[in-house]
Amino acid sequence: MCAGLFRHGIPHVKEPHYPDSSFRADWRIQIGDASVLIEFFGLDAKPAYMRRMREKQALAAKHGLEIIAFTPRDLAHLRDAFTEKVLCRLTDR
Repeated sequence: MCAGLFRHGIPHVKEPHYPDSSFRADWRIQIGDASVLIEFFGLDAKPAYMRRMREKQALAAKHGLEIIAFTPRDLAHLRDAFTEKVLCRLTDR
């Protein structure tokens, strides 16, 4: 993922904090005027992990932040998922 951000010249911040929290996202990028968090949510079978994921989503919603989520299913076709979820959004602005 990070290599894709570098390769496409997308300015990003690695492991930014969520507002008012010790939680961290994987990356933050700007899409137009919006600050967008990128997360890889990979342990969806574990209850504690799912609880943290929901807490992150609630924090993002509270502060008007969008999350672009990648999951283990995206790994099989990561290039396509990255194009669809990130690159297409950047070109649509």
